[in-house]
Amino acid sequence: MKHFVLFAFISFIGIGCGTPRIMSEREYQERPQIQTSLFRGDQDFVSEDAVQKILSSKIQFRSKVKVAIFKYDGSEEEHFAITNYGYYYWRSEAYIKLQQRLLDTLQSLLLSSGRVSEATVLPSMLVPKQPTITMLRQAAVRLQADVLLVFRITSDVYYDVLLFEKDKIKAYSTCEVLFFDTRTGIIPFTTVASRDLLTRRLSEEIDKQEAMKRAQEEASLQAIAAVGNEVAGFFKQVQ
Repeated sequence: MKHFVLFAFISFIGIGCGTPRIMSEREYQERPQIQTSLFRGDQDFVSEDAVQKILSSKIQFRSKVKVAIFKYDGSEEEHFAITNYGYYYWRSEAYIKLQQRLLDTLQSLLLSSGRVSEATVLPSMLVPKQPTITMLRQAAVRLQADVLLVFRITSDVYYDVLLFEKDKIKAYSTCEVLFFDTRTGIIPFTTVASRDLLTRRLSEEIDKQEAMKRAQEEASLQAIAAVGNEVAGFFKQVQ
């Protein structure tokens, strides 16, 4: 069974990016509703008949939906943490707490939309280390989730040592989000948000690694809050 880079899949079956406008248009609402998935497992192709049916149909969410959340981790995140903060950072208490803050922020914003009745983290024990779209969908179905939301955060940080003033730190963070309808396997929404933060090392920070971690965490929280607001806005607008 072939594996593929998850976020490269966005451009292939995504209906829209950053806005639900097409789903609100009359022409879209008049299309027949697609009820089942036409994507056959992890095949590299979709039949021509299936393509035509997907592009001429609509998906529709219930008035209240349950969302399963999955954080997609690439090797870049582990490499970044090891390079900047040491080998054990990505397994440390500080790293675990940051992941929880990211999830808490996203869950809170989803619930604020009024359309999401429950936002549940997809347990890692249900998903292999290199999951495919089919594996993720099956795991979300086991949770009876209407929607699976997948996000990834990448970060970078630069430290500038100054002689006569406090050192400067600039952190960048990008959060990518997609979610797909578990009934059909169609991705109705994707978005990307990038945030940068310019700060200085605080007097109470014992070393530059501590200052860099703080800057990276703040930038990451800002990025995930941005995409969380966009997703909440999507749910408020779509039928």
